[in-house]
Amino acid sequence: MCTAATYQTKDFYMGRTLDYEFSYGEEITITPRYYPFHFKHGAVLEDHYAMIGMAHVAENYPLYYEGANEKGLAMAGLNFVGNAAYGHPMDDKDNIAVFELIPWLLEHHFTHVELLPLAEHPFDGSWGYQTTGYFSVTSRYGTPAQFAGFVNACHRMGIGVIMDFVPVHFAANADALAKFDGTYLYEYDSDVGQSEWGTCNFNYYRREVCSFLSSAAGLWMDVYHCDGIRMDAISRALYWQGDPNRGVNQGAVNFLRSLNHGLNERWPTGIYMAEDSTNFLKVTAPTRYEGVGFDYKWDMGWMHDTLDYFATPFGERPGCYGKLLFSMHYFYNELYLLALSHDEVVHGKKTIIDKLWGSYAEKCAQLRTLYFYMYTHPGKKLNFMGNELAHFREWDEKRELDWNLLEYPFHDAFQKYFAALSRIYASEPALYDGEYNPDCFEWVANESCAEGVYAWLRKGRGQNLLCVMNTQDHAHKKFPLYLKFPCSAELVLDTEAGTWGGVHKAHRKQSFHTTDGGVFGRDYTLTLDLPAMGSYLLRLSPEAPNPDAARLSANRALAQKRKAAKAAKAAAEVSDK
Repeated sequence: MCTAATYQTKDFYMGRTLDYEFSYGEEITITPRYYPFHFKHGAVLEDHYAMIGMAHVAENYPLYYEGANEKGLAMAGLNFVGNAAYGHPMDDKDNIAVFELIPWLLEHHFTHVELLPLAEHPFDGSWGYQTTGYFSVTSRYGTPAQFAGFVNACHRMGIGVIMDFVPVHFAANADALAKFDGTYLYEYDSDVGQSEWGTCNFNYYRREVCSFLSSAAGLWMDVYHCDGIRMDAISRALYWQGDPNRGVNQGAVNFLRSLNHGLNERWPTGIYMAEDSTNFLKVTAPTRYEGVGFDYKWDMGWMHDTLDYFATPFGERPGCYGKLLFSMHYFYNELYLLALSHDEVVHGKKTIIDKLWGSYAEKCAQLRTLYFYMYTHPGKKLNFMGNELAHFREWDEKRELDWNLLEYPFHDAFQKYFAALSRIYASEPALYDGEYNPDCFEWVANESCAEGVYAWLRKGRGQNLLCVMNTQDHAHKKFPLYLKFPCSAELVLDTEAGTWGGVHKAHRKQSFHTTDGGVFGRDYTLTLDLPAMGSYLLRLSPEAPNPDAARLSANRALAQKRKAAKAAKAAAEVSDK
């Protein structure tokens, strides 16, 4: 039998001996990220972390006996060489061979989980946002020790934990902080003491209140080892009652600066995010530059504009074309995070897929393109549970998600598509490296109103990715995209691939090349057939430039100018008659 040992120090170590008297050809084996595992009786597993372990390698295929992934999750199998018995494959089951179990379990995509507020609260329907016990973990889900165990388990899987924290308002219940000693102790003694939710607003001009809130925020980082804090309703703090017309609440601004400064001092690797829909300046600037000190700010404008556009009938979209352009006009003013949160799938607002215009099939195609837009747009991403299932029923805190949706082809395929997007985002540096650098983004097509086509470049680590999106309900044949350099284009993702339930059932062309000649100083043209409501992600590889390309562009521009002048002259002659 084998012997295993674990060592719990500052770092975690695990080891195992292989107590066989003979060798079966085992060797230390490293499997890179996304190396395809062709399971014996199943699909191909391409989505996984890098692994290292002991394996017998047969025809370049690692047969692991034990291993660990790059995030520290380790496991081992108890195998007896020559004595394994294999059952017959069964329908409707995941048929996993012994040597396939480890890579199967080590597969994962997510980096963090953000939890709705878990401080104690009396009303389930508040989702934790009407807090009473700021230093108590709610008993709904277990004990404090069990919550700590949950955080540790997430960390062992390479998943960070972000806690939602409510520093602006608190429940007005008799057992809460309202008039705690019979006076306005924690809240203001005027109309600004009441929030729009029937709760009380904290008085940031009292140092003891600020100390109380700072300690409560630190609890999640210090005691439970969370990896960050998302702060709710910050817009209601920066301005009195969230109304810029009432002026800046300087006491709240000073408190938030102090809170973020203290959190960064003690836990510098933490992530601190603000839910803020205002135009208040320097929310994500460091406190040393007189900023509020958050790491990220929710881009509420992007969220509203995006959902409004995709809810618009196809025939009216040319007039709304600018909604998907507007976010890049202000994006580099702050460090934005793109969120499709719980607030967008409740209270009659409909779920994300149900907001989209059109028939069921059109909603399905557009949902893939909407998330394509989200994942290729600069900024970090936040998704609410159920969105990855294409959930049609609004979220209800009293019910679990409709997991039975995965029995239906589109919903099962969309979940796989969502996972593929996450994998691509993590594996393509151009999508995240330099995403807050304006030099790493460039519009390629942002004037195609009638066609509903958008195209942009994402750049990072010497890589160029071309993102192309058709938001109309009809395809475009040989659509021209004008680039500044000649290149080949390799297809990375097709949202209309048959794998995801799209219209492209057959194998599609995977690579394209620019032709010489363009317009507006872009001397090379990439021509693509764009599917209705579909999108492409292409990896560009530069090629040798043609010295005649600029001349061809100039000739084309001259021809277009002459054609326009001729048309104008003809129109004038008709008018004279």
